[in-house]
Amino acid sequence: RRSAVFASQPHGHRLTMSLQDTDAKKVAVESRLSKRDEERQEQQERRRTEKQEDRDPTESAAHFHTSFHSTRKEIEDQLKSIESLPKEDWPARFDALSTSAQKLQKYLSDSVRFLPSYDVRQAQEALTKLETAISDERSRLIPKKKFAFKSRGKASAESSDAGEKSSTAPAPPAAAAATTQPLSTLSSLSFLDGQKNIANLTSETVILTTEDVTGKDLALVNLKDCLVVVRAAPNSLHVSGLHGCRVLLGPTSRSLFISDCKNCVFAVACQQLRVHGTFQTDFYLHVTSRAIIEDCNQCRFAPYTWSFEGQQESFHAAGLDRHVNNWNDVDDFRWIKPGVPSPHWSILPEEERIRDWDAPWRPAATSTEPSQPAS
Repeated sequence: RRSAVFASQPHGHRLTMSLQDTDAKKVAVESRLSKRDEERQEQQERRRTEKQEDRDPTESAAHFHTSFHSTRKEIEDQLKSIESLPKEDWPARFDALSTSAQKLQKYLSDSVRFLPSYDVRQAQEALTKLETAISDERSRLIPKKKFAFKSRGKASAESSDAGEKSSTAPAPPAAAAATTQPLSTLSSLSFLDGQKNIANLTSETVILTTEDVTGKDLALVNLKDCLVVVRAAPNSLHVSGLHGCRVLLGPTSRSLFISDCKNCVFAVACQQLRVHGTFQTDFYLHVTSRAIIEDCNQCRFAPYTWSFEGQQESFHAAGLDRHVNNWNDVDDFRWIKPGVPSPHWSILPEEERIRDWDAPWRPAATSTEPSQPAS
């Protein structure tokens, strides 16, 4: 029995040593893992610090809100005090206010990439109200001269009546005679303090060149079955109430606003596109920021394919990168279900896209009434 005990001691000793070695190895492994974890955390902290040091302090929501609302308040204050200026200074002041509002719009467009969607929406609504206030106040203080377009039939009838009344009446000037044809220039449209309104037309063609719109604000309002071609970039473009129209627009560095349109085709190149209350409409788009839709339905998007002479120079002048086009990056403010695509817009199938922009065009028949956007 004693020899058996003694015989068992070496085995027990070896077992104890083995357990001790295992514990030591375990401690060593845990120590290495802990050290690696500490090194990883230190590296992440260094990267975080470097990122914060390298990040532009102006690219933050807090800085944007301070700058945006401060600038907006300054513009509003200047607008309120405009009547204290001599009347002859009003046009220049309104132009300056419009320019300031456009710069504020560009600031918002540039900040979209780091702002939450809600903040973008609130800022855009505030800016839209500001631009509307400037336009309304300008109209109140500096009423626009009225102008009217004569339809072909009406113009011909009036010319016939005039001929019957007096055979010696002088012939109408070329510009007046041109109103009986599809509009080819802006010579017969009203300019006032840099603003341009094309409104209340049916079945007309309007072609605008660089000389027509450069440095001016352009508005397309209440057009039906019209073709509008803008081979240049206006200071700003507002579109509202178009039905069955085709609008072709050259590159612009500004944001474009389109509202309450139906059954239209837009070919536009811009920094940001904002669409509201629009249905059954196709967009051929080049946008360097993104497109935003709200209260829209049955909108389809495709890449910008319209071309014209001097387009490359227009892209360069507008500061738009031909190689950056987020035409299919559409933000729907009325669709907030994460991970579920918005049913309000889609990609325009390639087989349905316009290939020849110079082919004869006529308005397409409006289809059934659009359904309201789903919530």
